[in-house]
Amino acid sequence: MSAPAEQVAESLVPEVVVRGHAETPLLGLPVYDIALILIGVCMLMATLRLLRGPTLADRVIALDLLAFFAAGAISIVAMGSQRPELLMVAIVVALLTFMSTAAFALYIERQGREAEEHRDAAAAPSDPPPEGGPADAR
Repeated sequence: MSAPAEQVAESLVPEVVVRGHAETPLLGLPVYDIALILIGVCMLMATLRLLRGPTLADRVIALDLLAFFAAGAISIVAMGSQRPELLMVAIVVALLTFMSTAAFALYIERQGREAEEHRDAAAAPSDPPPEGGPADAR
């Protein structure tokens, strides 16, 4: 290729390497920064759901989301800083989050079962009807 053709070809490439990161044409920010901003916005929305509720299950799911978003953010930081040891931290956070979610699900299931048993016990008549009713009076 000739020199002007190489210049034109290079000007058409959308990525430019700055500080070791690929920049996007969108706002001139590195891809990792954009991903972290989006995860931060998602974490803010999950925090709002955690605070507003209305049920325990909603709060548990919001807390689960927050922890998985944190694991994702750690992974993005690991890729951006080229520190693979941080990926192990993200994996541990994700595994602990999964285990805690399973424990919360078990707790909610038991709580619902106990409430159902309590409701059934309250609805059942306390004294059984007499066995010798009007038909047995003969």
